[in-house]
Amino acid sequence: MSAIDLSQTPFYINKDIHNQGGDYKGEIDEIKIYNYALSQNEVREKMHLIQSNGIGETGLLKYVQFNAMDAQSNAVYELVGGSAVNLPGASVLLPSGAPVGKGVSFRKSVTSGGQHTFTGTGVDLFFPTTTAAVYPNGELVVNRINPLPTFLPDSANSFHLNNYYIINNYGTNSSFTALDSLQIGRAHV
Repeated sequence: MSAIDLSQTPFYINKDIHNQGGDYKGEIDEIKIYNYALSQNEVREKMHLIQSNGIGETGLLKYVQFNAMDAQSNAVYELVGGSAVNLPGASVLLPSGAPVGKGVSFRKSVTSGGQHTFTGTGVDLFFPTTTAAVYPNGELVVNRINPLPTFLPDSANSFHLNNYYIINNYGTNSSFTALDSLQIGRAHV
């Protein structure tokens, strides 16, 4: 994607009528525009987390969440500067099924067995220490979202917690030996 030109007003997303680099096809849950390119680590850490405001994040120029529309003005509000973002109509807003919310994330490289603690998330993964064990061989990122997202995956066979957890494997081994155990808060599985 080319650099986005914010100098033109209005700026369009999904209707690149001014060749601004905003030709996007898909669904959008929120938009954040920074004054720098995010690193791979920043993308991994932020991808499931939202903020209540945009003031505290370094380099954040624009932050729009599409979950609260003003029906009279047909707009949502940008959280850094407070300006209105006009939408073509209420019918374009759908309840989000994205697993996002306020919370914390922690990433660490896992290349060996034993206990791996993901600081601040309340998650400990216990990998087997046998010589035949296969490990992720790279980075795992744990996100703890609280409160729970609006929609949860099929939870018929899961136990209920006050938080929602996402574990992403970015290691070179897409599959690895089953964990000896998993500890989430006080629950040891």
